[in-house]
Amino acid sequence: MMGKARGSPTTRGVGNVVDRVSCIEKFVSWGNISPMQFEDMVPREMWRDYWDQLGTVTNAMRAAQEKATLVRQHIMKFNPAN
Repeated sequence: MMGKARGSPTTRGVGNVVDRVSCIEKFVSWGNISPMQFEDMVPREMWRDYWDQLGTVTNAMRAAQEKATLVRQHIMKFNPAN
């Protein structure tokens, strides 16, 4: 956050970066954060079904984006100014 990388809060001129980092550090130490193993909290079949469904949705979104690109290309034929 405080580095000079392009897009970092400091480089973008975000105010109070030091205060923000301090707040995050306090939250992390307070929260005693540890990863949760969600797959251990639900039945195995339900977990597998969830990921299968997510894959189906993701694939459908990719296909829709490909179609949107084709539609856009056809529309541009009628409006070459863009």
